[in-house]
Amino acid sequence: MFGKDIVAAVWASATIADWIQMALLLTAVVALGFNARGYILQARANDVENYLRMKDQFAEAWRRYRDASDEDGKSFELIEILNLMETCCHLIETNAFRRASRVMLTDYLKETIPAVFDNSDAREVVQRHLFGPDTFFYIRRFARRHGLARVPQQ
Repeated sequence: MFGKDIVAAVWASATIADWIQMALLLTAVVALGFNARGYILQARANDVENYLRMKDQFAEAWRRYRDASDEDGKSFELIEILNLMETCCHLIETNAFRRASRVMLTDYLKETIPAVFDNSDAREVVQRHLFGPDTFFYIRRFARRHGLARVPQQ
């Protein structure tokens, strides 16, 4: 009963200024809720945009690889694809992608990385370009974490 008495006393002694302050507080809380919801929706939209952008970059990289006319051109384009894979592996590793993009890109990389390293020509190009322990480090770490075989480790 003691708590109800305090509320009743505060309620009875509230002035117009107190009511205005309570209304402003309620308005601020509602606005905060709407802002939080807007932020969540924007983050989801950015997540989809990031995934679609990476998907387009991979599609373009694979087209350039397919259209390369000579071995040097194919080698260069393959290294560009591997650099893009390295970037994605790094962004996945550092949780830069939100859940949906991270899951879809992880699935894509789990399918394509073994396919690249299963190709003998690609494996030769990769071996020529493994200059040091940091070269394609995140691809190798990604491959270890996801149990992908045939990815060269140093």
